[in-house]
Parts: sequence; structure tokens; C-alpha cells
Amino acid sequence: MASHSQYISPHQLVEQSHAEDSYLSQTSRKQRDFGALAPGRPHRLAQIVPPTPSAILDGSYHRYLNSSEEQDLVIYFPRKPEYTGAPSIPSINFSVNGKPGPYISDICKGKVSIDGGYDQVFAYHGWRQSSYMIDWPGIKLGMNYLPVVDDKGRPVNRAQFAAVLAVAIKGLILNTQKGAALPLGPQIMDANSEGWSIYKVNYRDVRLIGVNYYKKVWIPVLAVDAEY
Repeated sequence: MASHSQYISPHQLVEQSHAEDSYLSQTSRKQRDFGALAPGRPHRLAQIVPPTPSAILDGSYHRYLNSSEEQDLVIYFPRKPEYTGAPSIPSINFSVNGKPGPYISDICKGKVSIDGGYDQVFAYHGWRQSSYMIDWPGIKLGMNYLPVVDDKGRPVNRAQFAAVLAVAIKGLILNTQKGAALPLGPQIMDANSEGWSIYKVNYRDVRLIGVNYYKKVWIPVLAVDAEY
């Protein structure tokens, strides 16, 4: 299947660069939350995530900054209005060697190590279970059960959570493309979902930026690389 990416015009690029520069200048490194950036828009992710100590020591973070992909321009998937805006609690973000948004294919294959992968991201909520839902443009999907402790009662960590989401997203794309019926009806193409046909997206192009919590459900923040 052909690679799927979204085109970004020079005007959009300049406009979005100014917006991201403003965002970067107004927030400290610890405050930046790329999971909370506006859906359905282009974003420049480079340098938004602080590097890990290991990425600094082995030089991988500096090589990343000097690479041709330094700008790291992406288009965020649109989301429903009720899953847009400030989440109920801080986002859980995913990055690898300081670069946000690993590809779900790499997560599924275990090819990447999520920064802070052993962080017990649910440890302080006191939950034993929660739920997540994939918000794909034009598709209505139900909630999925999410255990937040393992069989030994230990809180699920960041890397485990990323793996659960990546496997679910990959499964949704591949199963639908192979002919499986969507559980709550076909994808509706409108102004919000145009350009996001699930039948045309290569799952290898999808990046998992983070996951936001709205009321009672976790919503993955997804993106694809931008063409410009």
C-alpha cells in the first residue's frame, strides 16, 4: 500500500511555524504537552520533548537535531469536538530518544524503547481499570476495556500502555482494509473526515503522539507526516 501523508502548503507551514514558535517561547520544557496541540492541523514537533539523559550521553539527540528531519512536521488527525481541547487530566505522551510520536508499527514490533517506558502512569489515580477509544475521523467506535494494573497488581507502565494502543490501532486499520465491517456503521466522509479514509491509510505511517483523558475515556492522539 502506498505511503499515506498529508500535504501542507507553504502558507500553512509558515503560519504553523509561527504558532509553534510562540508556543515554545511561552512554555518551559517541562510544561510542553504536545498531546494537547490542536487536532486536524499541522504541527512542528521538533524539540518539543526534552531529551533523556541517555540520548544526550550517546549523542543520538544531537544527531537528531542536526538531521534533515529536524522540523518533524506532522498533521494531527481530526477528533470529535467532545475529545478536543484541554483534557481532564494531563496527557500521557510518547517519545523515543526525545522525538515525539513513534510509529505504531515500530511499537508493535518492539523496535523502539519508549522514553520513560517504566513510568507507572496510573500509579497515583487509584484506578484498577479504565477505558480507551480510537477516535478516527468519520467512524463511530465504542469504548474498550483497559486494565491499569497487571496480573501481579502492579500499575501498567507507559510502554505497556503505548503497546496496547498501537496494537488496537493497527488492528482497526488492517481488519477494516481486509473487509471486516466497522462495528457501528461505515465511515462517513464529510468536511472533517475528508482525506482520512481508513481504507487509504497505511498503518505504518501512523504515529502515536500521546493519549488524552476526557471525562471517562482515554483518546489516542494520532498523526501522520506532512508533505510540503
